[in-house]
Amino acid sequence: MRCESSVGTAAILTAACFCVRAAVAQDTLVVRADNPPAWGEDVQLVEEIRIGVLEGQDEYLLGSVGSLAVGHDGMIFVYDGHVPVIRQYDPSGTYVKDVGREGAGPGEYRRVLGMRVLANGQLAIWDPRNVRIAVYDSAGRYVEDHHVPSGLYGANVFFVDTAGNFYVRTIDASRRGGQVARRFDPAGPIVVSGPLAYTLVRVSPSGQIVDSVPLPIEEPARAFVLATAEGYRGPFVEELCYTWSPQGYLIVGHNSRYTFDLQLPDSSVRRIERSYEPVRASRDERSQWEAWAEFFARRPSAEKFGPIPREKPAYRALSVDEDGRIWVNRYSQAVKHDVAPRAAGDERPLYAWREPPTFDVITPEGDFLGTVVLPANTSLHVRRGMQVWGVQRGEFDEEYVVRYRIEPSRD
Repeated sequence: MRCESSVGTAAILTAACFCVRAAVAQDTLVVRADNPPAWGEDVQLVEEIRIGVLEGQDEYLLGSVGSLAVGHDGMIFVYDGHVPVIRQYDPSGTYVKDVGREGAGPGEYRRVLGMRVLANGQLAIWDPRNVRIAVYDSAGRYVEDHHVPSGLYGANVFFVDTAGNFYVRTIDASRRGGQVARRFDPAGPIVVSGPLAYTLVRVSPSGQIVDSVPLPIEEPARAFVLATAEGYRGPFVEELCYTWSPQGYLIVGHNSRYTFDLQLPDSSVRRIERSYEPVRASRDERSQWEAWAEFFARRPSAEKFGPIPREKPAYRALSVDEDGRIWVNRYSQAVKHDVAPRAAGDERPLYAWREPPTFDVITPEGDFLGTVVLPANTSLHVRRGMQVWGVQRGEFDEEYVVRYRIEPSRD
């Protein structure tokens, strides 16, 4: 979970990135993750299956994959917001059936902003428009739903833990010191005034709101991001990032250094640190982001953005896989891609200098496993064991769900 906007996503948007004030417990154990990579120096991703076609049957035409989940039996659940529908595929990628349908009745959904598989194999989805969590069995049959008050949209608003609890991110009105993010016009920038306080509402497996987990206070610092095929990308903002582990604790780290804290359930803190060499942005890459900053600054009510940094922070985001391993989305050297010119009248700059999606994988005990680099135009969704599932965008903006096997180097 990095500092995402709570008002939805768009193909290209201006957003507020945040600094976070976080209290750190005094009982802190520092662990260095500088060991040689357990997976070796040259980790490869081997494609195993691919779901999707450019032309063909509707069940394989993927228009806008918003969420992805994988059952313990390998069944793949794909939410396509273009239809909208959740489609179920078997482990080989063959279509099985649709799960539920659009609507407000039992087992129906109006928008899915997160899908998770519980320890018991059930599938849980967060539907903010119906303000509820819907639960299906491992075969995709509707079981029950739980109403949870939250008005937040955006990424990383729904989590589960190994005990079967659900977590929904919402604004904490009792701690909020500023105004909610808002837009001045549909295509304009998102503006945030004053610090924002969020919390994770904890919901028991039976649907009872048990308590909440306060999240760090977020103070807005103006910046912008682009929604790309590889996730959110922006001009190297230094910030504190946080995420939730399925093992039941918060992880917080400031990306100006390669360090983050596991705020463990017993109130102790395990701080993981790793050495790194800061990546310098090339002149061409900085020119690209300066052009984007100028483009956004021309919009109504927009403010000027600060200078584009010459050095990148250690990482842009933290996330945790289903085994509790931390995936550090590390900044890397950008590579120039061949991109088509904009159509006449489209004043947006080109987005040609792109960083390969690069992740360091570290165990919660602080052991460095290795670095995983995704193919271009690929976003990461599910990671379990030595397999990862992602969404890849093709030459004509078509989408594919792809399963890869992590192959350690043989040296």
